Amino acid sequence: MTVPANSAVAPVHDRMPLVIGPDSITDWLYGGTDAGAVQAMIVPTPGEAWRSWPIGRAISDVKWDGPEIQDPIN
Repeated sequence: MTVPANSAVAPVHDRMPLVIGPDSITDWLYGGTDAGAVQAMIVPTPGEAWRSWPIGRAISDVKWDGPEIQDPIN
């Protein structure tokens, strides 16, 4: 499920994954929550909760598969 991008993601894309916080995960997964409460969970996380850094193009190449593809570039 996606939501509009927050301030951290917006420079890269107009949408981002929905992130359900630990305080809401039980309500999200196991139901019993009214529709208004569920709707209130479907919002972007604050941009301050995210961090980003430039990485190389290996992230988009299927022949590269390892954590080093996330290493920052200078």
